[in-house]
Amino acid sequence: MRAPPRTSGFTLLEVMLALVVLAILTGLSWQGIATLLRTRDQVQTQVDQTQARELSMAQWRIDWQHLWSEPSGVRIPALQWDGQSLMMVRQSPQASPHEDPGLQVVAWTVRNGQWWRWSSTPLTRQGELSQAWQAAQLWAQQNQASELASPLVAAQSWRVLFHRGGAWTHPASSSATSGTDPSAALGQTPPDAIRLELEVTNGQRLNLDVASPTLALERP
Repeated sequence: MRAPPRTSGFTLLEVMLALVVLAILTGLSWQGIATLLRTRDQVQTQVDQTQARELSMAQWRIDWQHLWSEPSGVRIPALQWDGQSLMMVRQSPQASPHEDPGLQVVAWTVRNGQWWRWSSTPLTRQGELSQAWQAAQLWAQQNQASELASPLVAAQSWRVLFHRGGAWTHPASSSATSGTDPSAALGQTPPDAIRLELEVTNGQRLNLDVASPTLALERP
């Protein structure tokens, strides 16, 4: 009588070897997934930073293009730079054609590794405008927290240049020939254009030239 045939199978060593191979493949696959997730997060961070920078530069452009044409008799400059902060008075966005949009005091500065913007509510009275200007100065000079201020993008330093007389110059030197206080001169004669040089993270620099809403830029 013939013995029944032996059924084929895996030995214990073959099973253990297969488990080891599966463990290695599983580890490699998880490393690949982790790399993909890190790459995705890095790309998303770069996209968010780029979008934040574009929005911030757009807001800067809008503020400058709506710079207030200062009427006579008002003792507040439309534009003032103190070497660290830029303050301006701009026209507020108009909610409707029949509504007086009023004015806004806006201040920009770099502090604590961030580019900041301070903005008042729309103002229609001269007393309110003076109070808002003083509040903006206090915030800009004393590094105080304010609900009206928002950090926009990471930044290490910045510089502002004015275009006057066919050349780009420092704001203080632009008004030095007037023989008056620089802040007052800036308020009386806004430059033809303003140049923003913003140093962001990793040594990158963002530059933006914006022409005056009333005066065309004359390039040398």
